[in-house]
Amino acid sequence: MKHIAITNSTNRSNLKQLIVRHDVFNSKQFVSVHKIDKLIIRKPTIDDDKNINTLCKRKSHLNGTFISQIEPGKYLIDEEESNEDQLVIYYEDLIKQ
Repeated sequence: MKHIAITNSTNRSNLKQLIVRHDVFNSKQFVSVHKIDKLIIRKPTIDDDKNINTLCKRKSHLNGTFISQIEPGKYLIDEEESNEDQLVIYYEDLIKQ
């Protein structure tokens, strides 16, 4: 099972840190799209001129920050909806805080 980790940033309560392995999502930038029941982390498109976040390489992981009210923890990645361009996690799939 693949997962994504989201932690609180030390700067602001609504600023979250995303941690994901290179083999799951490999992009230097991402956009976070918040839906009612899920969070989509996707590669930016030509239409995205704002809210593009940068990922930094850290050994075997990528780290990036984004604004969200999502609860920190590890979330399962929905492998049916996810692909090389986007990761989909459902808020109900929190596996560990």
